[in-house]
Amino acid sequence: MKTKLKLVDKKTIIVPFVVSILLFIVLNTMVIQSVNDHYVQHSEESAYNLAKGYASSLQNLFESERVIDQLLEDKLLLAGKTTGIYAGVTDRQSLLDVATLLNVDEINLYDMDGNLRLTTMPDINEWQPPTEHPVQVFIKDNLETFVEDIRENAVTGLLYKYGYFKKENEMVIQIGISAESIYHLFAKINLSFLLEEMNDQNEISYVSFMNEEMIIVSSTLDTHLGQSPQEEVIIEKLRMKESFGQVNHLDKQVYEFYHPVMVSGEFVGTLVIGYSMLQQQA
Repeated sequence: MKTKLKLVDKKTIIVPFVVSILLFIVLNTMVIQSVNDHYVQHSEESAYNLAKGYASSLQNLFESERVIDQLLEDKLLLAGKTTGIYAGVTDRQSLLDVATLLNVDEINLYDMDGNLRLTTMPDINEWQPPTEHPVQVFIKDNLETFVEDIRENAVTGLLYKYGYFKKENEMVIQIGISAESIYHLFAKINLSFLLEEMNDQNEISYVSFMNEEMIIVSSTLDTHLGQSPQEEVIIEKLRMKESFGQVNHLDKQVYEFYHPVMVSGEFVGTLVIGYSMLQQQA
């Protein structure tokens, strides 16, 4: 009889104890999950607000570059309409006079075989551009007008924006506007500079910019350069060109937020912010 009582007493004690432990574990897990959910939600809200402001800065940068580039292109196209002015040009000085009249920095005249016949560039008389040079492509494709992006002059190495114009199948006129000052201006406020400025925030672990092909072309982390997302769920969301975020699968302490960058209604890329949740927990 005493043995049975002792057995009953043990069950009476052990069962509630085990139940209490299980309840404690469950409740503790729920509390931890609730806290984690709170951190994630707070991180998402903070990252979204930061991304929205930062995306606006990127939009202004890209918009400024486009506006200036368009102004240069318009100037080249306007200068290219005056092809008749070259009829009396026979030497470098007369070509320099035309450049001054049109307010451009460089003029090169090519024959229809792509040979340089006259130029405002000093100390250069004749030059044969390689087959991949834009003037050769212009002639080969039988174009009438073409304006390039800013690039280095193949001879001098200086930055120019060039336009190409055909004159009655007699010659090709290449007009250039110096882009050195513009390039150096944007070099001071370029994409990398802006990302570094964003990264100065204590709660930011890293900032990257992904182009339209989902390739990271600029980042505060060198290891991210050239990388593309591998997770199908991220790729699908990026294709939708909408804001979204998730906990980084490689670092659970980082909330990664993606925000599309639009310029004049056109999608130009995605801003990626790695937001540290450790700052929220501190």
